[in-house]
Amino acid sequence: MRPIHFLDVPPEESTLSLTTVEQSFGLDWLAASNGAHKIQRLWQRSDSLATIELITLGNAIGLVKAMDSVWLIDRIKDIKTSNATSHGHLFELLGIGMLARAGTQVRPTRGNLPGVDAVVSFADGFEVRVSMKNHDISDHERFFRERSLKTRMSVQKSLRRKSSSAQVFIETLECLTEPDWIRVENFIAAIPTITSQPHATDVIPNKVAVGISTLAPQPGGPALAANHFSDTFIAISAHHKNEQNNFLEKVRKATANLRKHTTRSEHTANVVFMRLHPTASLNNIETYARELLNDSESDPGVDAILLYQPSVTRRDGQSSVTHHLRFVNSSRYVTAGHQFKLAALIGLVSSEPSHNELHSSNGSKVVLEGKYIYQSGDHYYLAQPTADGFSANITAIAPGILAHAVFTQPPPGCVIKGRFPPDEELAIL
Repeated sequence: MRPIHFLDVPPEESTLSLTTVEQSFGLDWLAASNGAHKIQRLWQRSDSLATIELITLGNAIGLVKAMDSVWLIDRIKDIKTSNATSHGHLFELLGIGMLARAGTQVRPTRGNLPGVDAVVSFADGFEVRVSMKNHDISDHERFFRERSLKTRMSVQKSLRRKSSSAQVFIETLECLTEPDWIRVENFIAAIPTITSQPHATDVIPNKVAVGISTLAPQPGGPALAANHFSDTFIAISAHHKNEQNNFLEKVRKATANLRKHTTRSEHTANVVFMRLHPTASLNNIETYARELLNDSESDPGVDAILLYQPSVTRRDGQSSVTHHLRFVNSSRYVTAGHQFKLAALIGLVSSEPSHNELHSSNGSKVVLEGKYIYQSGDHYYLAQPTADGFSANITAIAPGILAHAVFTQPPPGCVIKGRFPPDEELAIL
């Protein structure tokens, strides 16, 4: 059973949304054991974040089905056909759902308006033509994450023979190449012993620093299980030099494409609705979007740019899906009576971007602006004896770092793990 009791959505609505996803994509496809599609992987997870994303998807499907069931069938077919391009199609579906959920009169287009994905209609006959663009994780960050995972697995094999626990911290001043990663792995494998005193060195001078030590349990907390390998692995890298410029270039292409395909009249407006990956700088893109709109006053093909950046944020130990929104409009966009409204099904809404920070147990923090981070870990803690038996705290210590409970009684014992997301990255929202 999926957890749904924690949501502010009535249980019957949550159940209906999950059933809608199952019926729309087909249970055999969703549950396929070799399924590599992001929706298949999401369906096969049972944690709360996966549940939030699936319920939101199911709700959007229901709203869009009431508008145009034929368009919906075609879009779901497109989503299932290619995992590589599915996020753009998913954003069209989810974005139209956000508009409809706010009570906006919206309909998807079927190709009769090139460059336009949806039309918002108002009571006075005014229409807003919406071009929806998704800008996902960059190739540079994807390689960093995939290579960090591979390095963690390599490091686990080499360190497991030397210690029952380890914490590894890798920091790079530029994006690493494949030979650089191999060099880091070889360096860690060659360390003779792991102790509580950090072993720190510049593996590649002025490029890569590595720190390694045994993993200490929380002060006053339970002991780590000696028969399980506990680890924390954190890799931080400076952004690729073109990272933010590439995001800006995608904004320019989106406005140029809409300008190319559409015209404007006194009864219509053209809006780019753009989903941004959390790595993108929302402030920088808003500034650039405003410049683009101001520079095109003599060529009024685009009237506004709506920037949407969903992410998982943490505050006071609690995580939430947060929908960050910025509406950048030119002087041409007549807002009176033509407000662009959206509504999120689950989560918080904010006009301010989130800030990525790495907090340590001693209270210090590292601001990660301009940096990629990969963070993962498994801590195996011994369950503590009590008057009634044993107790343990199974939790997500930080995004991607999970605490598991090891019970030694009755023999041969067991390990109990919680239902937590592997990290706090959104898969489809």
